Amino acid sequence: MEYGAPRYLSGYPNDGVTMVDQETLEAKVVMTTDANKEYLKFMNEMWNLGYLDKEVFMQKDDQYKAKIASGRVIGVYDQRWGIVDSLNALEKIGKDDRNLVAFPVTIDSAEREYYRGPYAIVMQGISITTSCKDPEGAFRFLDRMAADDIQKLAIWGIEGEDYTLVDGKFTRTAEQWNNSFDLEYTRAQGSNDVFNNFPRRERTDNETYAKFDDGNWCNPSMDPEYADLRYKDYEKQILKDYNIKTLNDFFAPAYPARYQPGWAVRQQLPQDSAEYISIDKALAIANEWHAKITQAPPGDFETLWEQYQAELTAVPGLAEYEAEATRLTQESAKYYGD
Repeated sequence: MEYGAPRYLSGYPNDGVTMVDQETLEAKVVMTTDANKEYLKFMNEMWNLGYLDKEVFMQKDDQYKAKIASGRVIGVYDQRWGIVDSLNALEKIGKDDRNLVAFPVTIDSAEREYYRGPYAIVMQGISITTSCKDPEGAFRFLDRMAADDIQKLAIWGIEGEDYTLVDGKFTRTAEQWNNSFDLEYTRAQGSNDVFNNFPRRERTDNETYAKFDDGNWCNPSMDPEYADLRYKDYEKQILKDYNIKTLNDFFAPAYPARYQPGWAVRQQLPQDSAEYISIDKALAIANEWHAKITQAPPGDFETLWEQYQAELTAVPGLAEYEAEATRLTQESAKYYGD
């Protein structure tokens, strides 16, 4: 509510509390942007038309999810991982006609949508301590873990057990596919999430980055067999109706990372710094004002928006945070490929 929706609706990728200009890599705090104003204007209109849930600012997360699981919700703006339990609950009770399907909604001025941005390992991964007795050996181990044969083992599993090689192509039986969907099986087998923190191939639909040298997909979900077995009947009907192969086809293709994501920038700042603290203060202000502006009479919108922005402008360190976020983002770009 504080920043995610206006950033995505404007077509920008997930850069945390900032919107990063994709040309200049200049970072702006979302709450201060015109995009946030347009978003709040829309929210205010929806509230006054009676379309917005009257409990939107009061309900707890479990109450929100319970409403979705009831099948009484027409639409939400959220990431699938946040509501997947509710969607699964609808499937289990056979309310497929009440389930939700994601679309890349953006405002009219958005030139492109970046919903399927790259996943860059920044806040999690492997570190080598200063007390390591053999750092070069540790790097050799990590380098070996990044080799294709290890990546195939980590992602696809054991040849002959989890997949079969037929004319150079990885294939799976229905049972093997179902095993790959079973978290208990994959954990027992030692694949997938066990290796998430290690260096690994980027799992996108960009063939330059997402295929092994032998032409097989790094990400099994890109295999046509995956969609046929993984998708439910109602999802397959959607694919047929829209003449697409996967639900991802609604969205623009994933793309290679060009800079470290904005959500990781703040973690590099001292937690007692004015810049770091300023974001906490800005988010608290946003929580208050977004509710106030949304529920206000339409005629009060402009005045309330100006008051909201004045309060944000007065937050010590917020302007400095934008400057530092811009510097760190631009600095990080040199470590990424074109």
